[in-house]
Amino acid sequence: MVNPLRHPTASPRPPWIRLCQWLWNRRKFVWGGLIVSIIVGVSDNRLTSSTSIFTGTPLGAILLWMRDHLLLAGFIGLYSLFLTLLVGVVSYLVDTPGKCREM
Repeated sequence: MVNPLRHPTASPRPPWIRLCQWLWNRRKFVWGGLIVSIIVGVSDNRLTSSTSIFTGTPLGAILLWMRDHLLLAGFIGLYSLFLTLLVGVVSYLVDTPGKCREM
């Protein structure tokens, strides 16, 4: 006879899947914070600078480095986008267990 007080337990998920789900749920905060930080930093430099807006600033140094190393900067950007998509796919597949078994 089945015990009504006993609930079926789900198998524990691996830590990397839990990490992907946690990161996917917080992606809006991370990307939003990054974009807002860049906007605030550029605005602050523009309002307080008497010369070019990026001269002598850390953002100016980063932009010069990106200009000099365009290929590497592109790979870093694509890698960030790839990791975001990978976390999203893993999170999606774990949240829909029926679809995961069909694949």
